[in-house]
Amino acid sequence: MGMRDPDWFKEMKRAFEHLNKRVQALEEGARRSHARLTLPRSDAWDQLERHQEREVHYANVILLLGYGGFFALWTTVAGKMPAWLFGLSGLMIAFSLLLFISFELAKTAVSSASLTRSKKLGLTANQAIDRSNLAVDVINGWQPWIFYPAVITGLGAGLIVLGFFGFTLFSEAYSAASPEDAPPAAEIARP
Repeated sequence: MGMRDPDWFKEMKRAFEHLNKRVQALEEGARRSHARLTLPRSDAWDQLERHQEREVHYANVILLLGYGGFFALWTTVAGKMPAWLFGLSGLMIAFSLLLFISFELAKTAVSSASLTRSKKLGLTANQAIDRSNLAVDVINGWQPWIFYPAVITGLGAGLIVLGFFGFTLFSEAYSAASPEDAPPAAEIARP
């Protein structure tokens, strides 16, 4: 089968048509990808705002469960725990809460301010996100001085309350099983 053979021309024509269809499919895929990457400004900003709302919701759930759960347990032992231990755990959790909320509010404020400035400058959503992330990275640079003490004092307060629960459980179990509280053997043996 050579170049002068009519079947060869047909085969070449089919091959080129097939390649042309594949190139057109690739071009269409590239157009769709480009359309996704260059969303209209309002759609990109809507997606960005939805992303921020999810982050805020997640942070609120963590705060509600973690700190709310601690305060619920802490108030149940209010009259039973020694005053100094109760005060220490309360001070630690309050300090932790103050640091954590301050840290999260600072990140939110910086991110929001950066996004607002980006919107005014007419930046794309991707540029705005990058700019916001850089601004939040500045706040995250303070993480060792804010976030870690918040975690350590929060966990410390939780361990104090947990330790008190454990101590109470073991002391109650020990006093219930203590031999001096048991009736004398003579009383047990009576019919």
